[in-house]
Amino acid sequence: MAHHLKDILSQWFTPQLLELCHITWQSPCDLLEKISTYEAVHSLRHWKDLKHRLGTNRRCFAFMHRAVPREPIMILHAALTKEPATDIRVSTVVVVCQDASNYYLFYIFNVGTTEY
Repeated sequence: MAHHLKDILSQWFTPQLLELCHITWQSPCDLLEKISTYEAVHSLRHWKDLKHRLGTNRRCFAFMHRAVPREPIMILHAALTKEPATDIRVSTVVVVCQDASNYYLFYIFNVGTTEY
């Protein structure tokens, strides 16, 4: 039974069925609310915190399954900064790249993960 369930779930969650969606301040309100609710790295206290997180020099992307298009499975935040961030508390993926004058910070968290 467990092997059969594993086969079914592996077919449902193949990369071909996931969509990478760019989240902006103009995204549907229910989706923005989920992004805010699921944020486990740096909590959002107000809508303006989320607006800032989606603002200039920042990007947010969500992987969504085609069967449930408005339910993020994984969320990626990216920021372009002039200096490296020192207050990121993440136990998942953090990538920091640097060129001549900028730092690029990426972190990913799985929805439903609470240990950070």
